[in-house]
Amino acid sequence: MKCRVIPCLPDENYVSWDSYFVNPAFRAMSQNDVVIDCGAFVGDTIEKFIWQHDGYAKKIIGFEPDEHNFAALARRTARLKAEWNIRDEALSIYPYGLSDISSVQYVHRDQATGIGSTIVREADSSTQEVRTVSLDEFLDGEKVTFIKADIESYEYRMIKGAEKTITEYRPRLGICIYHNATDFYSIPLLLKELVPEYKFMLRHHAAELADSVLYAW
Repeated sequence: MKCRVIPCLPDENYVSWDSYFVNPAFRAMSQNDVVIDCGAFVGDTIEKFIWQHDGYAKKIIGFEPDEHNFAALARRTARLKAEWNIRDEALSIYPYGLSDISSVQYVHRDQATGIGSTIVREADSSTQEVRTVSLDEFLDGEKVTFIKADIESYEYRMIKGAEKTITEYRPRLGICIYHNATDFYSIPLLLKELVPEYKFMLRHHAAELADSVLYAW
């Protein structure tokens, strides 16, 4: 018997295309917003945030460890600063990875587009040395209002490195949880431990098995 594969379009009841801003709580504008983009890639989410919020933000900080992605991110942020009249100190980017500790590790580049580049602990001929930082150490007590993280399985470690920041300031969070199967329960449990009052919403933002995001506010 022959089998024929019929491509399926995603059911609109299960897929939400408006990633990171699907919840009204994440669309509110404030000139005091301090936004952290962990895994900024080429600046797509940063640009989306600026458009969604009419350029309002006290500060936007992006982290991207892949050197090729970072070069594209730098070009994009330079354009956004010019187009939106954004001060240099209000939009800054750093070529760092995010983890629970500050150390030196390595980036294995996704050779196709760089969208799936990952941090690894051991070097080989295909890796690039990179500095990783913890948000608690990097921010040194600065208040933040929104943290987005899409960092290819390092989301749990990022949260561990931001426990003080999250506990004290209770920022809105958009955390990818599809890179590790255990993240679907370990990350919500960790966040509830840090901030019991957090409310959660899970949304899927792709037509394939990717881009499942946990929202907390």
